[in-house]
Amino acid sequence: MLNINKKVVEVKNCQPGAIPEFVLNSSQPIILKGFADQWPSVIAGKKSPTKAADYLRGFYSDIPVIA
Repeated sequence: MLNINKKVVEVKNCQPGAIPEFVLNSSQPIILKGFADQWPSVIAGKKSPTKAADYLRGFYSDIPVIA
């Protein structure tokens, strides 16, 4: 069983490009509520799984990815 001693902190209204310093320097687990709300894939996914899949398919180029 995991031994987790730190409480998770919930931070609201944190947006990409404006992340507070205390978040960046924290050694505590943090949940950034709403952080990705304005991301196109999230907006599509909130409408339906089909809309999310359609959004992602829009990036499909039929070119294999080689790692």
